[in-house]
Amino acid sequence: MVEAGYQEVIAIANEPGTLYRDMFQLEAIPETYKGVRIHIIRPDVDPKEYQVNFTDATEAGLVAVYQHGKEKGKEFVEHILKVAQSYH
Repeated sequence: MVEAGYQEVIAIANEPGTLYRDMFQLEAIPETYKGVRIHIIRPDVDPKEYQVNFTDATEAGLVAVYQHGKEKGKEFVEHILKVAQSYH
C-alpha cells in the first residue's frame, strides 16, 4: 500500500502478537515504512479462546470474535480522533 502511494496504512491482524508480511513469518510489518505510518489493529485475545481457528469455529465463537473486532475498531477510531483533536 505504501508502494501504491498511500500516506497512512491500516493493517488488521487476526491474532495477538507480531503481524508478519508473509505466511512464513520471515519479516514483521513495521510501524513505519518509507516514512509512512502503519497502524496495526490486533485483538487482545487469541480467537482460539473463543473456539475459533483457521479450520473450525462455533457460532458463539464467531459472534464473540466479531464483537471483539468491533470493539478494537472502535478503540482505534477513538484514538485517531483524539490524536486529530490534539492538532487543533
